[in-house]
Amino acid sequence: MLTVVKGIRTNAIDKFGNIYIQMSTDHFLDWLQNELKERSWNQSHFARMTGLTTAGISKLLSGNRGAGPDACKAIARALDLSEEFVFRKAGLLAPQSGYDVTYEEWRAILNELNEENRQELLHIARLRLERQRDQQFSERFKSLPEEAQAEAWALIEELIERKGWKFKD
Repeated sequence: MLTVVKGIRTNAIDKFGNIYIQMSTDHFLDWLQNELKERSWNQSHFARMTGLTTAGISKLLSGNRGAGPDACKAIARALDLSEEFVFRKAGLLAPQSGYDVTYEEWRAILNELNEENRQELLHIARLRLERQRDQQFSERFKSLPEEAQAEAWALIEELIERKGWKFKD
């Protein structure tokens, strides 16, 4: 299903006859230039990494030429990102409702990590989530009237004493 979106610049058809709608490239160009800057890659190096011509890369980065499907695939390989991620950045795939491109980047990174490093990141993520939930609860608790907070603390202290629980030092 093709969706017409305001800001369409060009249509692209790959070698298999698949039709892609390309939306505004400004965001894509900013993103791509930032990726090259972060990697300290110049246009010639990027051309070598993608297998595209230096002239083609120059036209792409100047906005004189859009990124078609084949260029996006080459860019994805060079930057070690998924094709879907680059296609969405380039506007060749419509954004998904509720889709956050960082999920795609996380997926690509996790695919590259070994099991030990994935487990370490999972452990860190669980700790961060626990901290976030604690902060959210604390904020909700502080929004209670002072009388309710005092009563809740009294109930908590009573429960701790009745259960014989001890605080860690």
